[in-house]
Amino acid sequence: MSATDRLELVAGDRTAPQARPNDGNRRQFLKTKENDYAIILKIRNSRFENHFYFGCAGLGGSGTAASAWYLAENWEEFYKRFGSKEFLVVIKVSPDNDTSGIEVFSSYVANNVLLVDATSAA
Repeated sequence: MSATDRLELVAGDRTAPQARPNDGNRRQFLKTKENDYAIILKIRNSRFENHFYFGCAGLGGSGTAASAWYLAENWEEFYKRFGSKEFLVVIKVSPDNDTSGIEVFSSYVANNVLLVDATSAA
């Protein structure tokens, strides 16, 4: 399995999220023939405090397309849940079905640190 076939979410230090050995702090999502995974990330723009960046990316093309669709369809729900806080959401996607995203993990992000399991989904 290549490095691009997995997504590891790890609590990082104050400078950036980091990958670490499996010490209990890691959530791992693997791309398979049946599933792709993707992230939706909201982070604050450091130059303009009241503005944010959104990132949508998948392990494969299906995940990337599905993450953008999922954000477009669920932005109001995200606002209700997270307000102006930074967050990360992971979705599971069926390949070749951009509208099949199911949330499997979510967490707040603060000071570039992923707060693991703050709002975990099933």
